[in-house]
Amino acid sequence: MKTREEILKEKYGFSKASYKYIPKGAEILKSIGQVVICVDYTRQEDGTWKTEYQKALIIKISDFDPLTMTYKCKYKIGEDGDEQELQIIPEGYSWGNPEETGWMKRFLPYSLHCQFVEDELFYSHLADLYESKKTLDIEFLFNLSQSKEKKTQLKYSRHISAVIRLSGEKEVLYFRIQDITLRHKSGKSYSLKISDGENSYTFMITSDQEEYDFENIGKIKIIDLCTN
Repeated sequence: MKTREEILKEKYGFSKASYKYIPKGAEILKSIGQVVICVDYTRQEDGTWKTEYQKALIIKISDFDPLTMTYKCKYKIGEDGDEQELQIIPEGYSWGNPEETGWMKRFLPYSLHCQFVEDELFYSHLADLYESKKTLDIEFLFNLSQSKEKKTQLKYSRHISAVIRLSGEKEVLYFRIQDITLRHKSGKSYSLKISDGENSYTFMITSDQEEYDFENIGKIKIIDLCTN
């Protein structure tokens, strides 16, 4: 059974190994005749893996082998590269065990590679924002919570985000807030409820906090992505 941290990471986090960045079986055949990204993994002497990215043109994918469930992929690196051939599995990875060979290649549709890079840069930016920004102040949150334009602001004109840092983690989790409710309890104490549109989270907070406790497993800040 997955832990709460694992569930949250899967839902709100960024992972290089996520299945969202792996083409579905045999979808790589749609890239025949197109430029894709060839990712070259090479194991170093210290056991780490070196990763290199190059543009490649997939010339032909043919000769499906039902025993190994592999194809022969003819491709070339760059415009003037020589034609090469590689045996690949339906997800676009080279056939074979990289732990034994010390290398692996994969072909990645250009759009999927761009999505990967965009997500990686975005989450890096979020981590920087978490370090440099305080959570939005109570007055702003209260006014937004009470505004008749709340839905329009949250879902259209503003990008108010929940940025979560789990205990002991450098990476952050994120979701765009779709609804927010703030109720005053007493003194500096408030009840804050935020929603991603499907799931809601409620906190007891005080007006002088710069970050809030999140489910006893981390901290959360409410951050406006607009630069002030």
